[in-house]
Amino acid sequence: MVREGLWLLDRVRSTGERVHRKLGESGWAYTAQLSLQRVIPGWLLDVSALWLCQRPLGEDVPEIVDVEFLLRSPAEVGDLVARGVLREKLAPGASDPSVIVWTLHRGLDFVGSFLMKEVSYSPLHFLRLDLDEDEVVGDEMYVVPGCRGQGFGPHMNRLVAHHYRRAGKRRVISVVDVLNRNALRMDENVGYQRLTMIVIVRFFGLTLVVARGQTRLGRFTAKRPFVLSTVRS
Repeated sequence: MVREGLWLLDRVRSTGERVHRKLGESGWAYTAQLSLQRVIPGWLLDVSALWLCQRPLGEDVPEIVDVEFLLRSPAEVGDLVARGVLREKLAPGASDPSVIVWTLHRGLDFVGSFLMKEVSYSPLHFLRLDLDEDEVVGDEMYVVPGCRGQGFGPHMNRLVAHHYRRAGKRRVISVVDVLNRNALRMDENVGYQRLTMIVIVRFFGLTLVVARGQTRLGRFTAKRPFVLSTVRS
């Protein structure tokens, strides 16, 4: 019985990886996945896969000189949200000291924001990624629609890498949905390398997580998450 169970879990893992690789070739796949997740409750059925990526921090020379990149305090973040400059969904709670907000400006115009985490990171509420002291996670990046396609996203990546390299960090971690081709392409363009795939299958309140050769089935929650350490290449 145990052998049959392990075989079934391995089949689920391998099938999930193949399906996500095939769907990733279709530009509409990520949109379709998000639409289904809005219709079908996650606890009932959800299949997803994430790439855990890294970017070793080296020398980076900023390429856009007429912009200002600012590290924001919690009070400043609250003010930016209140004034409608920063989207509320991107603003962390002031009680969470591990969330760091950077904003990019050109003159008086707000261009974009980049959220970082330095202690631990939860790409999903039931999945926690623990970081080493010399690591930082790029959580979420936003560029205002009128400024997209002008290189501001990659530029914020370079500015963050430059700052954290000087602060003693060795690499930036990124977690990206396998189907999010735009995010994967941008990461690759600024030097991110794929480390491992995390396959997640949720059904009727149970969660199957396959990552780094581990296969775990359980009722993972925000209070009792599945914990994954970062991978050293």
